[in-house]
Amino acid sequence: MSILEMLQWMQGTGIGIALRKSNHLVGAAFQFAHVLGFVLLLASVTLISLRLLGLAFVKQAPARIVDTGNTALGIGLAAAVLSGTLIFLSGPVRYYSNEFFRIKIVVLIAAVLFQASLFRVASRGASEHPLAAKAAAIVSLLLWFGVGASARMIGFI
Repeated sequence: MSILEMLQWMQGTGIGIALRKSNHLVGAAFQFAHVLGFVLLLASVTLISLRLLGLAFVKQAPARIVDTGNTALGIGLAAAVLSGTLIFLSGPVRYYSNEFFRIKIVVLIAAVLFQASLFRVASRGASEHPLAAKAAAIVSLLLWFGVGASARMIGFI
């Protein structure tokens, strides 16, 4: 089964049809949840990164900011992924044909993998290895803002 055939199958499922035929307010609600989740995620990543870079919350222990921020980051990611999946299912063939959508998904996967692995290790050891934590903060910011920038471009193609 090719990717196109799989996407056409997804588009023809009950949920795909229901999402396409639903009131435009349903789609708007999913998009609102998607953006809100991503804003929560970006705010968390930004605050954690600013602490790791020594630009904010310098009197707070890095672990405290990281722990609090990771909770909000997880909630934001879950909201963005869940709502984004529903948005995608409304027209998978259309979305997949958009170059910026494909870029967004690749950068999103890279950001999630980085956040769950190298960033996690570097942020936990920020006190012992501040240079590694700063490098991880910069890479994290670049990846997550890359997701946002490519997502923003989806509507222009």
